[in-house]
Amino acid sequence: MEIGHRKVPIEQDPLSPGGDTSALGGRSWEFLSALAVFGVAAFLLFFRLGEGSLHSWTEAIYAQISREILRTGDWLTLHYNGRPYLKKPPLFMWLTALSYRLLGIGEFSARLFSPLFALGIFGLVYVLGRSGCAWPVGLGAIPLLLHGVRSWTYAHRSNFLALCRTANLDIPLTFFITWSLYLLWKGRNSPRLLIWMGLPLGLGIMTKSAVGLVPIAIAFLFAFLTRRRFAWSWTHLVLGCGLGLLLALPWHLCQWILHGREFWNDYVSTTLISRASSYLTRVKNETYYLRVLRKGFGPAIFLAPLALVQILRSRLPQERDFGLLLVTWSALPLLLFTLSRDKNGWYIAPIYPAMALLLALLLWRMACRIPKGTWAYAVIIFLLFATSLHFPAPADPSREAKALAPCIQRWVPPGQTLYEYGLGFVTPDPKLVFYADRMTRSAGRRPLSAVLSQDDLFLVTTTRHWKNTGAGKLLCRSGEWILLRSGEPSGKSLQPLRLLERSATDDPSLHPGQGAAP
Repeated sequence: MEIGHRKVPIEQDPLSPGGDTSALGGRSWEFLSALAVFGVAAFLLFFRLGEGSLHSWTEAIYAQISREILRTGDWLTLHYNGRPYLKKPPLFMWLTALSYRLLGIGEFSARLFSPLFALGIFGLVYVLGRSGCAWPVGLGAIPLLLHGVRSWTYAHRSNFLALCRTANLDIPLTFFITWSLYLLWKGRNSPRLLIWMGLPLGLGIMTKSAVGLVPIAIAFLFAFLTRRRFAWSWTHLVLGCGLGLLLALPWHLCQWILHGREFWNDYVSTTLISRASSYLTRVKNETYYLRVLRKGFGPAIFLAPLALVQILRSRLPQERDFGLLLVTWSALPLLLFTLSRDKNGWYIAPIYPAMALLLALLLWRMACRIPKGTWAYAVIIFLLFATSLHFPAPADPSREAKALAPCIQRWVPPGQTLYEYGLGFVTPDPKLVFYADRMTRSAGRRPLSAVLSQDDLFLVTTTRHWKNTGAGKLLCRSGEWILLRSGEPSGKSLQPLRLLERSATDDPSLHPGQGAAP
């Protein structure tokens, strides 16, 4: 077998791409298996995708940014809540805005591109496993990524399937990283593919800034570790990395020209320099991501050490090289994010495809040591999938904001500012910004009675904050959230609007001295 510019003898193995795969049932069996796996994956990704409500943090922020792209017509500078938003690159928000234009604004269109990118990830996992070992490895890794959970509301913090069903930057980033490393793997034999690696690399940077540079570190580390086996074309590899940087340069340069110091403070200083400096601080919660992986893969993750041993002991050079790529792909980002002060479960989403391939490779090798190993492997993968199968339930973390939105849009004129008081640790609360569809500002830390003493002010707060003040006029309520108006309104009745999501009849304690609300 010729690798790069050297001829390296490869031990023929019926399980390797160059070996006899007739025992696997031929192309028809592969096609039917792939059709079944991708059909199940698509069903789980899109099942009730548009139901529920958006999460208050990233989902609602990115959804609102995409809405304001269409509202302002400005596709170059992102805006959030009426102000320039310079913290993230625009690629995902551009795609979501296109989804809005085609399907309208809503939960389904806000989330649409995440499951589409997830299907792309599964396709790349399949062809990568097929190229590195055998098609059952690539196909068997996909059910491992579909591990389900009982509670879906905040499962995206550790569960890959749940993350694929939310509007976020990490799934598109994972797609571009997987695409880059697939081209790296194929570039061993076809150096020109290393140049094309710059395309997904640049798109990854345009998705999540400096995190999109991770494939460069993985590529050079893998090339260095395998330099004695492959005649790497370093020129092509450098050109590919340069192409990726060149693709991302125009937007960054335009933002620098348009916004100058503001872009430096929000994007470069806050997003890049402060994140990089977090690696210099004392590491806390060192095992956090190990716990995330345990939740993300279930019992299968405990086989990871055995997978590493299998790779080290393998007598097949191609399998060792493929395993080394997967280990490098998994270990380097995991180490970097572990050393960082800021930790979130979805940060390590890019290593999930590599971990799934590692586990599938181990199970494939173990199964093929016994008679009818192909069927044994299929049964093992099916059992791991079936025992963790839970149909995705619609996450509804912002039900109060969503239910209150029609009332807000009825009372608050489009040009008037809506204020919020004490709703969450992020002000103004992103879910209120998205669902109210009004310019929203925080009322600050003044006493609520002082805030409501102003004339003709609309404010959203909670019953806990308001019931002891009695200030303002109650317009409507959804659960613990209420819409208040200061001063004496005119032109409309103050009868509270009864919403479908209203949790119970009004609490008399909310109206000191007045009894129950009408």
